[in-house]
Amino acid sequence: MIEKYLDSIQIIKRIRILNMTSRKHRVESIVGEILLQKCFEKIGMGYSSVKFSYNSYGKPISDYCNVYFNISHSDNYVVCAMARSEVGIDIEKIDSNFEYSSVKNIFCSNIQKSYQDIKDFYNDWVIKESFLKYIGCGLNVALKNVNINHTSKIVEDNQDFPEVKAHFKLFNISRNYSAAVCLTEKVEKVTLKYVEI
Repeated sequence: MIEKYLDSIQIIKRIRILNMTSRKHRVESIVGEILLQKCFEKIGMGYSSVKFSYNSYGKPISDYCNVYFNISHSDNYVVCAMARSEVGIDIEKIDSNFEYSSVKNIFCSNIQKSYQDIKDFYNDWVIKESFLKYIGCGLNVALKNVNINHTSKIVEDNQDFPEVKAHFKLFNISRNYSAAVCLTEKVEKVTLKYVEI
């Protein structure tokens, strides 16, 4: 059913979607592209006239100056962020049975860090991953090198990208999900639109 929208997706992205082995991931990607089309329409730009390419880590980029975007999906939600400067977004479904201690050594530089609540762990996870997507490298950089300052709402990587800092904002989409966006500028107000699939 959702595959009928494939024709509206540019060929470079359509090929990537068709090469996905999981139907679930294909559907999530198609919905993400539909959201992206809507974002371009909202700012008065035609999606079909945008030329897309990918950086060396696979992050899609548009040829429009000062228009940046990022897409994320998890289980039943797909989110898309668009901004006038670099942007990264992440959403994760919270697995209440997940033992974060099993990934603590790759996730935290401070092994002593503990979380009061599993949601706190997932909040930090989406902040870190949205930052890595903001940089454009995805999970190709060690998560434990990414530092979060919850007071100033700034995230940075002092080891791999010491010159890069971003401002973040957490979103409360549902008690079963964590979502965050990272932007160059301080995040005062963000309008969040998402699709539940």
